[in-house]
Amino acid sequence: MLDALVTVRPHGMKIKARAGENLNCVNDLLEKASQKASIDKKHIYEIAVAANTTMTHLFLSVNPESIGYAPYSPVLAGGIDVKAKSLGLDISPFGGVYCVPAISGYVGGDIVAGIIASGFYKKGEVALFIDIGTNGEIVLFDGCEMVACSCAAGPALEGVNISCGMRAASGAIDEVTWQELLELTFALKVFPESG
Repeated sequence: MLDALVTVRPHGMKIKARAGENLNCVNDLLEKASQKASIDKKHIYEIAVAANTTMTHLFLSVNPESIGYAPYSPVLAGGIDVKAKSLGLDISPFGGVYCVPAISGYVGGDIVAGIIASGFYKKGEVALFIDIGTNGEIVLFDGCEMVACSCAAGPALEGVNISCGMRAASGAIDEVTWQELLELTFALKVFPESG
């Protein structure tokens, strides 16, 4: 993420290039997903984008430079609705894109989407949501309220100079549960859930 912030300096010269890279990646993933599902991309009418705050800015061709300086405030606030056509996404010409809102400059829409998708807060019990990548984000739910924070976790956890790691694809660890029966054990659930 910091590399992306540095890339747009000085004067935001490379924002369009980074946005184009993101767009090409998303269009490639849309192609693969639509082929696998045997549907025409022109029948896709809505897309939700959940990314870290910097990548959301770059996806929308907005300069994220303010995130790199105190007080680390993003330009974008709240959820963003845009026409897919204006971004160059290869779906229905009437399609819309919703960018999930960030909590802050370093706790992005990917974390918000994870909180909602996991539903970890619905049981009304103490729970912890953790995402470790370039940044480590932690959301603590005490049964009533949530508190979120982030810290630098470093590129090692994103695959730099390591032999293990992957995106959220088949075989990725999705959930770790601590089970204390006779001895301390952990149960792993992988994505997608088998069975």
